[in-house]
Amino acid sequence: MLFQSEFKSELRFLESSFTFKDQFDRLYEFLFNRKLKIYRSAWTGQIIIKQGYQKVDLSKFKEEDQEKILRHLFSQWKNLQPEAARKAAFDYIDAQKGFVSIAVIASVVVALPLAAGLYSDSYKQFSCTNDLLNDSYLSEMNVVKSKKKRKGHYILTLENQLPSGQIITGMDQIITQDESLIPKSFPVVISRSRPECWSLTKDANSTEPNWAKRKYFAYFTAMFGSFFLVCGVFGTLWSLNRIRRKPKFKETVEAVLK
Repeated sequence: MLFQSEFKSELRFLESSFTFKDQFDRLYEFLFNRKLKIYRSAWTGQIIIKQGYQKVDLSKFKEEDQEKILRHLFSQWKNLQPEAARKAAFDYIDAQKGFVSIAVIASVVVALPLAAGLYSDSYKQFSCTNDLLNDSYLSEMNVVKSKKKRKGHYILTLENQLPSGQIITGMDQIITQDESLIPKSFPVVISRSRPECWSLTKDANSTEPNWAKRKYFAYFTAMFGSFFLVCGVFGTLWSLNRIRRKPKFKETVEAVLK
């Protein structure tokens, strides 16, 4: 049996195999007694037949011919290799259910909450920067603990007790070859109205934070939030569409399982 596409491709069924000739007259042979896989593309829904490095995209053929090809393929395959044909039919119908479930979890449980968290952090950074610019004062953060991360690299725990009794804490890191050279305190700028908004100054002799660096990190965080938002929305919509849309020619393929 011979099927021809409008792209001058041909698919011909033989006794124990079928051949595919593309528009460039390259000929491929697919054997029924070797591992043969039939699946739908996770993104486009196109039906693909694959064996080793060879594959055929059935979208090159008319839709009615695609169904005839699948019917003839599974019928002939079932006569020659019944167990392999049934397994391939089952995989074709149900294989993407697991992938769709993973996509739903990744989109709804991971990507969207992560996007919300990143947007929230970005907003807080912008808001705190604005408060520090408008109303802040210079103070000090005392080093209450230092932990060696690797040679010459230390993680510092900082603390400041405000006149109101409130204690604010933070972390910083410093690179020095001698732990005894770690300063006992660092200059810090604190917001009067929101003490939880504070920032270390550019260096020990400066009275201002690195405003450009603060804005950069805020924009950078928002950019990552946008990335995860797009991934989450796209993944959710794609998953819902895959759940709603049943496999093409499902009834034809199900006949092989009976």
